[in-house]
Amino acid sequence: MASSVSTERELYCDPWKIKKTLTKSDLGDLSRLLIRTSCVETHVLPFMGDAVKQVLYSKDGYTQSLHQLDFKYWPSSKSYVLTLNWKKDFVKRRNLKEKDQIALF
Repeated sequence: MASSVSTERELYCDPWKIKKTLTKSDLGDLSRLLIRTSCVETHVLPFMGDAVKQVLYSKDGYTQSLHQLDFKYWPSSKSYVLTLNWKKDFVKRRNLKEKDQIALF
């Protein structure tokens, strides 16, 4: 008789639910980070309530500094983006480049 109970243990829970390899457009003059819709629908929207545009205070996990970002839905491209201080507070300050990987939780 097969058991429905798993005996495997999870030794490490990765808190970084959204991972992204940066593209040229994430680093360009539009000053915005594009986030995959499926990631937002799974890991962001269930915790936000009804607002689609919110000001978020983001904490840099390495420096523990706080940063203000706008979280928006762009209907024209059906995309979710982080804007406002993305380029200044993250791209320039951390010298981010194309193909660098970032993670959000």
